Amino acid sequence: MEAYENEYDRPITIFSAILILIAGNAVFAGLPMILGVLIDVYGYTEQHAGWIASSSLGGSCVAGFLVMILASKVNRKKTMFVGLVMMLLGNLLAAWTTDLIPALLVWFFAGIGKGFCFALGMVIIAGTSNTPRNFGFQYFAIVLFIGLELFFIPTITDAWGYSGIFYVFSAIGLICIPFVTFIPEKYKQSEEEKKQIEGKSYTLPAILGLAAVLIFYAGIGAFWAYIEVIGGNIGLSYEAIGNYLTIGNFLSLTSCLVASWIGDRLGMYRPLTFVLIANTIILSVMGFSMTTFAYIIGIMLFFMFWNVTDIFQAGTISNYDQSGRYTALIPAVMGIGLTIGPAVASFVVIGENGSSTVLYLCAGTCLATFAIYLGIKLKWGSKAIDIKEG
Repeated sequence: MEAYENEYDRPITIFSAILILIAGNAVFAGLPMILGVLIDVYGYTEQHAGWIASSSLGGSCVAGFLVMILASKVNRKKTMFVGLVMMLLGNLLAAWTTDLIPALLVWFFAGIGKGFCFALGMVIIAGTSNTPRNFGFQYFAIVLFIGLELFFIPTITDAWGYSGIFYVFSAIGLICIPFVTFIPEKYKQSEEEKKQIEGKSYTLPAILGLAAVLIFYAGIGAFWAYIEVIGGNIGLSYEAIGNYLTIGNFLSLTSCLVASWIGDRLGMYRPLTFVLIANTIILSVMGFSMTTFAYIIGIMLFFMFWNVTDIFQAGTISNYDQSGRYTALIPAVMGIGLTIGPAVASFVVIGENGSSTVLYLCAGTCLATFAIYLGIKLKWGSKAIDIKEG
């Protein structure tokens, strides 16, 4: 076996981390379709569906914070194994649990396990020597899996029902367990990394950037939890919604390639503000015109701009954070936003115009995110570390 100075650079370690990370993201990826089944088959209200989403994402958020605080102290291999076992047991229990209160508890428990798998997978990829390349592999794998999952969930549901979805998720978790052996137990920090951690950061703009991430992802959580419900309310079939989400997801791959090209030439700020305004307009139009055409076009464009926004937000925050201490908080802050969004949306989705109200709420989060970055640029733009002005 080839020797690597950094054991995180072993191809089998990178593959294992991405595989386990994908398993941890599986329920979130299929959330729109899963919540649709709970509403259509088991009589959940749209509000209850939002609570279920927040319960799962809340568990993942708790795990993300624990990983953030303890990642340098715990045995990563053992923690990853515990996460997989919790996820596996939680998914099996979710397959058999459809009453609201027990389901909330089960989804929260499973969410903690999924959060450990996802967060530790991210930590391992971040510890590799060629982080941009490996995050690229990770992102491509996630998008590919989400597309396949959204496409096949209707088929799985028709064949084995709601329980079948979680049996498949459990099988994926079971397949991942042998790969835990390739996860390093500890991470040894190099002298160069120690120097980088001591670097300068502009605290307030970095914190405001994290606040923007939280607000943006609250909107994403609300959108993702209710997009199937919104499609159903305008008469689209379960299968058709799955197909549109699949196509939109695959389109996002192209947008990310374009984002890399644009970022190299224009920097992060201007493309970021453009996509945030574009998302605001797209979601507002979808809310105002609840038609099949607006829904389909809106999904395609939103998917493209959503993933691009992630790239530009992380790049913008890192421009003010040479130490990396605030950038490292981005996944945990995303988790908080994803937890809050469905919970808030569950209270506004009630009523005749509930679907439109959810979309307006999501548009408002994009506009608020834009306002924060505009304020950061006006106040600290010239002080940013290595910021590109185009």
